[in-house]
Amino acid sequence: MKHRYIEKLWFPVRVWEFASGEHLLNRTLHDVQITEFRSYNTEGGVGTSFPHLEEWSQWKPLKTWFEGCANELVTSNGWVCERLSVTSMWANRSDAKTGHHHTPHRHPMSYLSGIYYVQGSAPTMFVDPLAQREWAQLHLDGGPLEETRLTYSPPPGTLLLFPSYLVHGSIPNDRNEDRYTIAVNFFPTGKINLGAWDEPMLTLDIK
Repeated sequence: MKHRYIEKLWFPVRVWEFASGEHLLNRTLHDVQITEFRSYNTEGGVGTSFPHLEEWSQWKPLKTWFEGCANELVTSNGWVCERLSVTSMWANRSDAKTGHHHTPHRHPMSYLSGIYYVQGSAPTMFVDPLAQREWAQLHLDGGPLEETRLTYSPPPGTLLLFPSYLVHGSIPNDRNEDRYTIAVNFFPTGKINLGAWDEPMLTLDIK
């Protein structure tokens, strides 16, 4: 089954946008609303679920769809690995009218990361990984800011995949509904890249 996507260039960094079906979105919204959250992001106040939802049977349909989307990119980009596998998957909650937000961060030890927007999407902010190119040797106070920040607020059911080095956070949730997202990380598995004698440079299995 092919999964359709839209490729975008930001900064420029290639990111990819997918849209799920209504049934998967509604199921995810139900599951995320009954999930236990704890506040590890103390500065921003965001609630975080158990960090490995991919291990739970009720989250398997979402994991399967995530991997289908990521592996569509493996095929269309000609990346030399057998597949991209989910290594971690968790839910985030920012309560309505609280200003809860994610401080800027990245996802180390991953190849691709993703955000699935479930409800109440106060914008995500992405930071230009080469922001310093906007600061020439001659600098004028007052900026830049807009040139090095991009805000993104898609409709529910959108999955955004991006390189894991891309720094991102979320804008304070001052909206009238809770903000729910699912975060996901991927790593290449199986035979990865080709070396001498067409032998893989690495064969990796993730448990």
